[in-house]
Amino acid sequence: MLLSSRSKEIVPGGRMVLTFIGRNIADPTSNDCCLLWELIARSLLDMVATGLVEEADVDSFHLPFYSPYKDEVKDIIHKEGSFNLDKLEVFEVNWDASD
Repeated sequence: MLLSSRSKEIVPGGRMVLTFIGRNIADPTSNDCCLLWELIARSLLDMVATGLVEEADVDSFHLPFYSPYKDEVKDIIHKEGSFNLDKLEVFEVNWDASD
């Protein structure tokens, strides 16, 4: 729906840039994109330890999230049909705070 909705708003000949977190590995069950969630979990537990957040709130915290693989993004854009894919680039980010 995002692509369809944006295609109605964009000027003729216009372009759209999408940026999001994705996977480097095609298998959606891999742990390739889990480091971000590990960092969020650590932050939440630190806030519990300092009394800023209740442990029950952390235990009940749910955030639906899916990190697509680049081929999934290509397929969705092509199947939806509102846009042509001119370029798809993958950038790796080092999430290791101690590095």
